[in-house]
Amino acid sequence: MTIGSVLVCLVAVAAVGNALASKPYYRDYLHKRANDRVERIKNLPATLSKPLHSKLNFELYAEPVNEEVGGVKDVVTDVLTKFFQYTGGDYWYRSDFWTLGDPCTWYGITCNSDKEVIKIDLHSNNLTSMVPSVLTNITTLVHLDLSHNSRIPYDIPTELWEMENLEYLDLSYCALGSELPTKIAASNLHTVILTGNRLTGLLPSWTSCRNLTHLLLDGNAFSGSISFQSYGFSKLETLTLSRNKLSGSFPEPPFGQMFPLQVLWLYENADLVGPIPSSWERFSALKDLEVEHAQGAIPTSVIMKWENISHLSITNGELTGPVPAEIFCNSTLRKLRYISFAVNSLDGALISDSSQSCCGMPEDMDIVDFSSNYLNGILPTCVTTGYVKEVYLHNNYFVGAFPYDADTSRMKNLRVLQVCDNTLSGSIPSYFVSADTTGLRQLGLCYNQFNNIDDQLKDFFTRIKDYATGCLLDHNPFNCPIPDFVPSYCSAACSNCNTGDRSYLCDECVTNSQCGWCGETNNCLEGEYNGPRDEYHCEHSKWVYGNPQQCF
Repeated sequence: MTIGSVLVCLVAVAAVGNALASKPYYRDYLHKRANDRVERIKNLPATLSKPLHSKLNFELYAEPVNEEVGGVKDVVTDVLTKFFQYTGGDYWYRSDFWTLGDPCTWYGITCNSDKEVIKIDLHSNNLTSMVPSVLTNITTLVHLDLSHNSRIPYDIPTELWEMENLEYLDLSYCALGSELPTKIAASNLHTVILTGNRLTGLLPSWTSCRNLTHLLLDGNAFSGSISFQSYGFSKLETLTLSRNKLSGSFPEPPFGQMFPLQVLWLYENADLVGPIPSSWERFSALKDLEVEHAQGAIPTSVIMKWENISHLSITNGELTGPVPAEIFCNSTLRKLRYISFAVNSLDGALISDSSQSCCGMPEDMDIVDFSSNYLNGILPTCVTTGYVKEVYLHNNYFVGAFPYDADTSRMKNLRVLQVCDNTLSGSIPSYFVSADTTGLRQLGLCYNQFNNIDDQLKDFFTRIKDYATGCLLDHNPFNCPIPDFVPSYCSAACSNCNTGDRSYLCDECVTNSQCGWCGETNNCLEGEYNGPRDEYHCEHSKWVYGNPQQCF
C-alpha cells in the first residue's frame, strides 16, 4: 500500500459529496487517514506475538548465527544454492557469504544449536522469479520471510503448505496470484502474512491449523463471505481482511465460544455491510477494531464489553441515532486511545448536557474523530479542550461559540483541532493565548461564521507562526480589517459588510452599493442580484437581497 492509496477513502468522498471532497482541507484529511493506515499496516507484523509452542522458539528469534558452527548437511547446502540461483541471487541487495562455506554464516540464514537451518529471512532483498518449491526440502525450516520482494509474481508453491514444521510464513507484498488451498498439512503454522498480493477466491478455512494465531490477508482480491463458524482458529488473535472484495454481513463467532481475537480489520470491503453483531461482545480481548459500512445504532452494549479496546474505528457507514453517553462517561473504556465514527449519519449532541460533567478523556488520548455526521449543538468542552492530541469534528452542524469555561492546562497535548464546515460563530476563543499550544500543528476553523479575531490573540498567532503547518480561517465573515498579526497562510478574509459593521442596519445593508445581502445570522454580504459572493456556510435561500422587510 503506497501513498497513492488515498483512493481507499473514495467511499467516504462519495458519501459527503463532491463539494466537500474538493476542499483542500478535506483532501488533506483523507490523505492523512490513508497515510495512517499505511503506517498501521506496515507496523502490525512487528507487534504480533511470537510462537509459544515451538521447541525451536529460542533459536528462532535469536540473532542470526555469524560464527563458524560447522557444516550442515550437503542436501541443505545444495537446496540453498539452487534457491540463490532461482531467485537472481547475483542481483540481491545483500548476499553476504552466500554459496561460500557454511550456510549458517550466510546473510538471512539462522541455524539452531544442532546446525540445522530453521530460519530464512530475506525480506526486501530484490529476489526475482518464483518462490522455489525446492525450499520444502529443508524440513527443519520454521520461519520463512520473503516479504517485500515484488519481483516474484507467481503462485505460492503447493509444496510450501505441506511443510509440517513451518510456523511463520511472510510472503507479503510479493505480487503473488492464484487462490489459497482449502486444506493444508502445515498444521504448526502460527503466523501467516500474505498482505498486499493478488490472491483471489474464497477465504480458506484451514481447520487443521489449530495453532494459527495471526492471519493477515488484507490488500488482496478475496471474495465471498466471512464465516468464523468454519474456522478451526480457536487461538486466533489477529485477523486482517481489509481491502478485499468480501461481501455479506459481519461474521458471527461460534455460539458459546470466547474468541481471543485482539485485532480485527474488515474495512474497504464495499459489499460487507450490516449491523455490528451482538455476539461480538464475546471478543472480550479485542484491542483494535476497524470496520466500515456498519448499519443501525452504535452498539453500546457490545463496545462496553471490550475493556481492552484501544483503537475503535467504525466509519464510512450508516450508523444512525445519538452518540451514547457511555462512550465518554464510562471507566470501561479507559484504555481507548483512538476513536472514530467518521462519515456516518449520527445526530444529536456529541455529548448531552447531562453528560458534560462526567465526560473525560484519558491524558494520552490520541484521536477523536466524529467528522462528517449530523451532530449538532455546542462543541463539548471535554473533547475540544481535553487531553486529546487530535480532534476532528468537521462537516457537522455544531453551532454557537467555542466553550469559554475551558481548562487550558489540558490543551498541552493538542496537535490538531479541526472544526471546519460547521455553523460556529462569534470570536476565535481568547483562551488560546493562555493555553500551552506549542504542540499545535493544525487549527481548522474554515467554513464557519466566526466574525472576530480579538487583539488578545496576537501572542497566539505569533507563536504558531513558528510551528503550525496548517492554519485554516478561510470562508468566515471576519470584521475588517484582518489584524496584521494573522499569518497570511491562514487565508482569513473580510468584507466591508461583515458582521459587526452593518449587521443590524438592515436598510443600509440591502441598499448599499457595496453590500446588498442580509442573512439570518445578521451578516451583510457583498454581492449582486444573483447572489452574495460568499455565503459563509449558509443556504442561499436564507439570504435576502434588497428588501428590508425580510431582514432582521
